[in-house]
Amino acid sequence: MKLQLGQTLKDIFKQENYCKYLVFFALLSSFGGIVSNANNLPFRWEIYTIASVILYIPLGYVINFVHSRINESSEENTFSLSAQTGMKLFIALITNTIIAGIIISGVLVAVALITKFPVEGFNNPKILLTNPVMFCVTAILALFCVLLFTFMNVKFADKYSIKDTFNWFLIFKPFFKKFKDTALTLIVLGLIFLVIITVVFAINIALNYGALFVAQALPQTAIAVTGTVLILLSVTVTVVVACIHYIFLSMLYTLLADIYKSANVKEEVKADDELSQLQTDATNSNQD
Repeated sequence: MKLQLGQTLKDIFKQENYCKYLVFFALLSSFGGIVSNANNLPFRWEIYTIASVILYIPLGYVINFVHSRINESSEENTFSLSAQTGMKLFIALITNTIIAGIIISGVLVAVALITKFPVEGFNNPKILLTNPVMFCVTAILALFCVLLFTFMNVKFADKYSIKDTFNWFLIFKPFFKKFKDTALTLIVLGLIFLVIITVVFAINIALNYGALFVAQALPQTAIAVTGTVLILLSVTVTVVVACIHYIFLSMLYTLLADIYKSANVKEEVKADDELSQLQTDATNSNQD
């Protein structure tokens, strides 16, 4: 499978109202980040939680697009449908997070008892690094969770079924069938995302240092102006990063949807061939 990043990006931006949901996600995500860091703001965690739940509406829009791509349908991607899909996805992820949390906690406790790993080590990376077994188990479980919840979104998008998200074997199955394509997609997109984010933050640091340098050469009355500029730069970078995040998720789920669809199509063709062979054998047997 050849990665068609350019064509995929075009397909995404061709979707009606995509840019509106992109801006919606970026502004709301940035607002949530700012609120979570505002230590003196009353009810900041309540506000942050509400903003985080509302974020599932623009995510629902992406899932609807993925659904249409998998099933080759042309259902109108309305706001109400995006909200409905987003809330169902939220329920599926919360439920699976609880299940995964219980299982992972049990595994970690068992490994900790076997290797005599101290409890305080779970909150101390230095102690964790001194125990190779616990470190490897933790890394494997972390990778498992990242892949599970990434693939789960694509599986959910197929039929909008919360029930399907509890069958982890079926979630991983199509992507393991197309292991090379899946690995290539994840590695390439991951590297692109890291490079872009690194460049954005490097520009942000350079602008901040530049503004501070200029502030030292300005009179005292200009310091307030410089402070305002620094705040605007910080907010702008936060919004840009949120936009990149949304586009990255859109491309990731779209490319994985193509892999998912390809794996399932091959399985359906194989099943049809087997059925045809059985029918042929039955016909020949009757003739005999």
